[in-house]
Amino acid sequence: MKHSRLFSAVLRGIEATALVSLTLSAAAESAVPASEPRFAACADSRFCAPESILGHTLVFQRRAASASTAKSAALPASKTKPVPVAKRRPIQPLRYFVRDLGSLGGTASFAYALNDFSQIVGKSRTRADASSHAFLYANGNMSDLAPLNSGDIQTVGPTGINFWGQVASGLILDGVYQPAVLDTRTRHLTPLGTLGGVTDYQFGGVATAINFFSDAVGYAYVNNLTRHAFLYRDGTLTDLDPSGTGSAAVSINDFGLIAGWSNTSSGVAQATLFRNGSRTTIDPVGFESYARDVNNRADVVGEYLTADRSAFHAFLYSNGIFTDLGVTNSPEAVASAINDLRQIVGAMFVPYQTLCSGEPCTAYKWLAFTHLQGNNVDLNETIPETSGWELSWAFDINNRGRIVGYGLRGDKLRAFLLTPAIHKHQCDNGAWKEVDFKNQGSCIRFINTGR
Repeated sequence: MKHSRLFSAVLRGIEATALVSLTLSAAAESAVPASEPRFAACADSRFCAPESILGHTLVFQRRAASASTAKSAALPASKTKPVPVAKRRPIQPLRYFVRDLGSLGGTASFAYALNDFSQIVGKSRTRADASSHAFLYANGNMSDLAPLNSGDIQTVGPTGINFWGQVASGLILDGVYQPAVLDTRTRHLTPLGTLGGVTDYQFGGVATAINFFSDAVGYAYVNNLTRHAFLYRDGTLTDLDPSGTGSAAVSINDFGLIAGWSNTSSGVAQATLFRNGSRTTIDPVGFESYARDVNNRADVVGEYLTADRSAFHAFLYSNGIFTDLGVTNSPEAVASAINDLRQIVGAMFVPYQTLCSGEPCTAYKWLAFTHLQGNNVDLNETIPETSGWELSWAFDINNRGRIVGYGLRGDKLRAFLLTPAIHKHQCDNGAWKEVDFKNQGSCIRFINTGR
């Protein structure tokens, strides 16, 4: 997870003027700059260029961009062994309260990560959509974290927050965007340093996650084109892939296991685990893959390119077994996070019927999902029908089962927090108002019946 847990401490004790996005080609890893209006346009689009968060454009998504390419044949299948698909088992109905986290005064906000205290970090447009700033949401209030990831150069996710409220991200120092950690308790900023490189648009690297012990990971450039995964521990920044052709780290658990990806000699990304100076690729197909998160049980999630190279599927890697999470009613899916209870969240690309040039056609959109016992559950089916939300992306889940991401509320993109609706006392003392119910009775009825 991009957050950390207290019990893990016991266990371990025993043991530019540009917006820098993470957008990459499907076969390359170098970050490319995108202009500030790209983020502004995001606030008015149906979804916010998910590839900016993912680091690549998914295959089926690309193909579905036009009716002609959507019908194109898949590439020839490889001779690799098939990947097992998660077996579906019955699950109890899921119900969540949904809360709009608001914004820093602007029209759009996006939540990227949370810890077990439900402190949430993300990005929001400021008043009059003049700029975009990082935020912390805690105890019902959103506060501005500038200068963290706020200025003429920024990243579009991911970011992380640990048990102590330390936030992994970056900021501009001497004109160069560099990895940094902000302690939200003291507002102390710690620059982590770089690996000596900087891009032509003055980007040196970024921290993406931080664990209970304040070990931070991310990536930094070794020249103006190549980036390497790093670990920051006890004041020292270490290149995790010194002889590699490109890599990135995006998650670290409390035992020091790091998830991300590294390039092959041909420049293709492979889901990778880093630990104690070694690296291990975990994609049995071997075409292209990305590890997105690792929990304290060493379970890893992400997405991989299938053997026929037709689409990316979400995967779970656990106890040495690589499993396709399935894509029921969805040609493509991404797993963003997994908690210590093995609850998984992400987004899936799903079809819907609409009109194209006045004719009926099938289009696609991203919807947030959670994966439980072999089932991919559309999170939009778990919230009140009258909420006015369409949940687009789920980015993180904590050990209390709370989920953050962003979606459409009306015509605006907003950060959300989902809280499991399990007991009528959650509706006491006016709490029903905070999750947009008309009265306490309607809140309790939703918990009991889902309506």
